[in-house]
Amino acid sequence: MTAHTRDEIVPGFVLEWFDGHRIVGFTGSSPVRAAIDAYVETASRVMREWPDDKLFLALVDSSQAPFTPYSIKRMHDLYRAIPRRLQGSIAVVLPSSAIGKLMRLFAERTRRPFTQNFKVQYFYDRRDALTWLAEERP
Repeated sequence: MTAHTRDEIVPGFVLEWFDGHRIVGFTGSSPVRAAIDAYVETASRVMREWPDDKLFLALVDSSQAPFTPYSIKRMHDLYRAIPRRLQGSIAVVLPSSAIGKLMRLFAERTRRPFTQNFKVQYFYDRRDALTWLAEERP
């Protein structure tokens, strides 16, 4: 995988681009509402602007993300914002703990109606997630 760019949008939320802007990365690590809102707004914008002819490949690093009632509500908002035209693969990195298992259960149950055009895989290691995404690209 080639070098990547990293932009801290607000403290606690980072937007990254990998492999010549073919893979987008979203990393959340703060329970502060401004960081959660920045994540949802940025991810929504990136998805709206994604070219129709390009497979959407995304790394969602939630390994240090908060699991709060507010973050759950905002994830529902994000799922509803996914354009139906978008297709691709999403690699989700979770903490390897009981909370990570709970986060996966929540995500599995709530995202399905909104991510039918996506292959979604869960990982506990960021490198494994990026390797899988690189293998998914055309």
